[in-house]
Amino acid sequence: MVKRLSVLALACSLAGCSLLLDNGQFVGDGDSGARPRDAGPDAMQPPDAGPDAPSTPVVSIGPDPARTLDDLVASIDTESTDPLDRGAIRYEYRWLVDGADASNESATVLNDATEKDQIWRVEVTPVTTDDRRGVPGSAEVVIQNTAPTLQTVGLSSYRPVSGQRLLALPGRATDPDGDPTTIRYRWLANGSPLPQTGSSLPLTDTVGEAGTELSVEARAFDGSEESPVVEAGPAVLQPTGLRWLQRWPDRGNVEFISYDPRHERVLLGVARTDRTAHQLWEHDLRSDRFVLLRPSGTELDRNLDLPSAGIYDPDQGRFFFFPNRAGSRSLRILELTTARRGQEAWREIPLSGEIPMSDSAGLGAAFDPERNVLIIGGADEGGTTAEILEIDLTGETGVGRRVATGQPASVLTTDWIHVPEAREIYTFGGGDDLMTMSPSNLIHRLRLDDLAAGFQELTARIPEAGLAFAGHPNGAGTQILFGNGFSGSGYADGHWLFDVASGSVDPITAVEPRLENRAFGIVMGDTSNDRFLVFPGKVGFFSFGEYQLFGVSEDGATIEDVHAYGTQVPAPLLGAVGMNDAETIRFFGGLDRNEETNSEVWEANVISGREFTGFSRATTTPDPSEGRPEGRSGISVTYNGGVFGFYGGQSSTGAVIDGPTWIFRRGDWVARELRSGVSAPPPRVDAAFFDGSCIGDLGVFGGRIAGVATDSLSFMDCDAGDTGCEWSEPPTTGTAPGPRVSAAVFVPTMRDLVIVGGEVGGSPRMDAFLADTCATPLTWSELTLTGDVPEPRAGHSISSQGRAYMFGGEASGGDYLADIHQLELVGSELRFTALSPAPDGDFSPEGRTSHMAILVADSAGTTRLFVVGGWRGTVGFGGGDRVLGDVWELIIPAG
Repeated sequence: MVKRLSVLALACSLAGCSLLLDNGQFVGDGDSGARPRDAGPDAMQPPDAGPDAPSTPVVSIGPDPARTLDDLVASIDTESTDPLDRGAIRYEYRWLVDGADASNESATVLNDATEKDQIWRVEVTPVTTDDRRGVPGSAEVVIQNTAPTLQTVGLSSYRPVSGQRLLALPGRATDPDGDPTTIRYRWLANGSPLPQTGSSLPLTDTVGEAGTELSVEARAFDGSEESPVVEAGPAVLQPTGLRWLQRWPDRGNVEFISYDPRHERVLLGVARTDRTAHQLWEHDLRSDRFVLLRPSGTELDRNLDLPSAGIYDPDQGRFFFFPNRAGSRSLRILELTTARRGQEAWREIPLSGEIPMSDSAGLGAAFDPERNVLIIGGADEGGTTAEILEIDLTGETGVGRRVATGQPASVLTTDWIHVPEAREIYTFGGGDDLMTMSPSNLIHRLRLDDLAAGFQELTARIPEAGLAFAGHPNGAGTQILFGNGFSGSGYADGHWLFDVASGSVDPITAVEPRLENRAFGIVMGDTSNDRFLVFPGKVGFFSFGEYQLFGVSEDGATIEDVHAYGTQVPAPLLGAVGMNDAETIRFFGGLDRNEETNSEVWEANVISGREFTGFSRATTTPDPSEGRPEGRSGISVTYNGGVFGFYGGQSSTGAVIDGPTWIFRRGDWVARELRSGVSAPPPRVDAAFFDGSCIGDLGVFGGRIAGVATDSLSFMDCDAGDTGCEWSEPPTTGTAPGPRVSAAVFVPTMRDLVIVGGEVGGSPRMDAFLADTCATPLTWSELTLTGDVPEPRAGHSISSQGRAYMFGGEASGGDYLADIHQLELVGSELRFTALSPAPDGDFSPEGRTSHMAILVADSAGTTRLFVVGGWRGTVGFGGGDRVLGDVWELIIPAG
């Protein structure tokens, strides 16, 4: 028998066929890939098959080629036949991976069981109704490499300036095989390829002139294959020169927030205080960068109040918004297309058909991508009950149709939460009455496949009645996170998880006080990271929304900071003090809109022209005896490279701080020690501190002492380092400035101290005084103002490093200024030159006071002035302080 098999094997091998031996091994061709193994009708049968065994089926494995993300499916291409014809034949499956049994007896192998380069083999045995078994048919396949994917790519600016760098911001690159990936870039100028292939494009003269359109293509590469290309742009190159660049949005006035899952970014609608202009920003979550977008299309209306979130269409990559135009109560729909970064576009959708709603305030909405329709609920024409509209967006015009009337009022003034997997919309709470908006504790459900039936009330109740709840389903559509509503007595604090299947409502286990005492929040779904993104909302109905973002795990067990004040980034602040320390911006103190002071030191490295990308919390060393200073506002510090120091100021309660003189030096806090028998000076607020003089290494002018304005000029001198120190007020002569607060100072030389403007007797001034600190006694003189003399002001800034620049301040009548002047001391004159920087697109800084302005000059001769935060008064109806949260950079060319 062995000899006969050997001969048969040899003959079969020469004929190019395959032969199954007793030991289960095949002899035959050496092909690769998916290989059927069919014994054929004349093949030798195994000992147990017998002459009446069913024939061997022809088997294949699909898909071919197979990759890591593919399910393997065994197919019977040629059925087995029963020579005795005794009924249907069944098949038994056995899978082997790399020769070992895979413990799978089905026709399918799910992709989570396969890996690249594995050899999968299936053996399919035919079995008759009376259990006669035939020779198995078989096939095998090698799991091939799967190309990686790159989710998105963006650009660091869409109005870059010649001489700077343009960065590509890649999204998530994934490789199903677990192979390491790199990103390949292709830069284009006006559609033509550039030679640069890295993630950074230096904007030299060779790239193009002003007006050149730059774009980038990106691909992920796993060593074998590339992903499909993703693109961003165009970015329009701007000329060099004196110009503003906005580096951070005004995080203190966010009108809407929407998560764009396709591009892993949060879209922010930001408005000026008077809402005369609107901006669209992205917060790229992977790089943690803010980028100002330049959408095309219809300009947003002036006096436009956008809602707090957009309705997302995942298929076409667009959002829908429902604005209220001042003086109009008709329904309007804005579409924002976001499919490609750098080509965002607004348009207002024309409406026809039945659009009976009288008011878009408090409406609810969801989008059904399967039918390409918006489902909208709002007050009816009479304003007494709610109704449901369906707006078909198949064409350029939205066609409306009323689908249900007489809906419960509580389905309005709260989020409509669409669960795509269930094709259902849920509402939590809402306004029980359209006139009083009294809060509800009801839960309603609307089935998208039965809109005419309207909302149905569920038996479950939410723990606390409220309206304006925000919510979003998890990735699987099994649970909904909701919270941040208004209750009858204030805020409906807390977040809850609603189980779609059981209808149960349970509080999340994680607790975060920073999510409480707010309303009009937003909950978004970041399924790629298995979390919700939560914007806590506003502290009051009429307050401005400050942008913070937290990540809540889908089970509600953990909360992480994404863009959180105090831990990751500074809050919008007024009255902070900062310095340029070796081309690193550092600042301390300041007051937020909740009247909490900042006690941290924040820093941003901008060395050698490096682009500002954000602040991070600096590591500091406390003083051995006094620790670190408490947060404060009500001081200004002009730093000239010697000593950054201060005392006094105001605490978060408004109390004047009485304590040591603090010095910050190379990351160390130092509380200076006074000489024996010497008392500290009385604390003051709204004073101007400075370094560099003939008398001492630290000085202070003006401010309020015990609530009274002073013209006191004092200097600190120490015996050695920071010990044996004493504050003294030298004798003076000449024409002094007189008592004033919120003045600005600059020190053009070690000898000269210049005081500019400030508030005198409750009114702003524009005058200037020079102190000769090397004269004995110290000599004051009033300077003659020449050139483009600015209007009177207080709370302005003067920053100097070779050249001096004055920005902003508060003028009479509560006007906040945004003009900028260059200052030059020429003998007994202070010469002003008004500057007219080019805007960043259509935008320049808003007027402000109590801001920071820090000047940085790099080795290439370019000077940059960074303007951070500030104050614009208070908001009516209890809205609180208007604190700015933006960062601007003024580029000042050499010469």
